[in-house]
Amino acid sequence: MIDKPKVSRNDLIEILIKWENNQLSEKEIVDWADQYFPDEIEFEDWEGNDDQSVSNEIMASLDSLGMNLIIKDDIPIYLEFLKTPLGEFEQGYSIWRDKLSKIDIGNRMKLLRGNPVYADFCK
Repeated sequence: MIDKPKVSRNDLIEILIKWENNQLSEKEIVDWADQYFPDEIEFEDWEGNDDQSVSNEIMASLDSLGMNLIIKDDIPIYLEFLKTPLGEFEQGYSIWRDKLSKIDIGNRMKLLRGNPVYADFCK
């Protein structure tokens, strides 16, 4: 049996920082996540009986970056969630979701209509 590659929180932090520094585009982020997620990757930070993983949540979001309307302005929210201490998933997840819920999606849809990564989700 072939071991699946593992992605750590640090790997995801590195990807987000590269995007923030214009070393990766939105399309490259989606392509990177899509090549692994959900079946071709393992995460190192599973916790609890509910199979909770910060890395899994972030990877799922990046894989659906266009649909989730994630932009560079959101990177600090994602980096903060990635710094959630092991054993505190539920608290970190709640804070992360709360911050994301405050984003003005209507305004964001208008802003991103012309970007091909987001256009299909901005109608």
